[in-house]
Amino acid sequence: MRLGLAGESHSHRASALILGPPVVASALQGRLEAMGYSTLTEIQLDTPLPAPSDPDAVADLRLALRAYAERYLGVPGDHLLHPGVSPWAERPELMTIAQELGFTVLAPSTRVVSLFSNRLALLEDAANHGIPHLAISFDPLHSVREIEARIGKNAKRFPFVLKSVRGGGGAGIFVAHSPEDLEKRLPIWLDQLGRNLGEVILLMERYVEDATRIVVPFARFKDGTTHLFPKVDATLMFGFRKLVQFCPAFSIDEELSNKLDRWTLQLIESCGYVGVGSLEFFLHGEQCYLLEGLPRLNTDFLLWESVAGT
Repeated sequence: MRLGLAGESHSHRASALILGPPVVASALQGRLEAMGYSTLTEIQLDTPLPAPSDPDAVADLRLALRAYAERYLGVPGDHLLHPGVSPWAERPELMTIAQELGFTVLAPSTRVVSLFSNRLALLEDAANHGIPHLAISFDPLHSVREIEARIGKNAKRFPFVLKSVRGGGGAGIFVAHSPEDLEKRLPIWLDQLGRNLGEVILLMERYVEDATRIVVPFARFKDGTTHLFPKVDATLMFGFRKLVQFCPAFSIDEELSNKLDRWTLQLIESCGYVGVGSLEFFLHGEQCYLLEGLPRLNTDFLLWESVAGT
């Protein structure tokens, strides 16, 4: 889709740094260059960006962005940073550091990114607006002992799902089918989670089988105008990784589709979202549940645009 900046003219001094994997970054690069920006992608940086899970990741991120800023931002002009689909796009530290260094960041606000990157906070906010979810409790968990205390001796609690509050993709999700899973598999998963994310903060959810996973992509502008892209059926997964996505999602009827539209608009308007993002829902029969949100471009945004003709 076209950005709000597309109608403006820029001098050759305007620069744009685009983060994330080369495939998506190159697509964004072509669009920004057509708007008059000189561009650089993450893989072209003299100082590579760290992974968010690296030791001293935030300090190293600051050093890498400062090196770029010293090279480009000393020249007057409009200097952009586009997080693309980088894992840093889901971290509020990126927005804070980039703005301190003088970038205009093409992303939602730090406050919104903080909300969306915390599953627990997002679901609690959704619950306040009457949007259903699968969370068993909003009290965070940190250890095997706390999890065992939560379920007690109630065998009917199984199966259930544990999710890292801070994301982590498929590696941040654990399905417990039995007490043996808690004894044998859970400690290993918690150790890996701590190594990858640096902290263990968990959310416990009800387990839903044979549900349809629907992605609702959107773009919301500063004036409050919101564009909802065609919904995506992302049910076909291997483990927790999306394999094939169908757009538009023919598996959802009009009544449920309208309900998801209404909830999406309600949630993003209430938090003052400005930018591109998506919400994901589970559909189980006539019931709908919010799973999570993504405060950045989804890697499949080219699919949305192709289907929408936008």
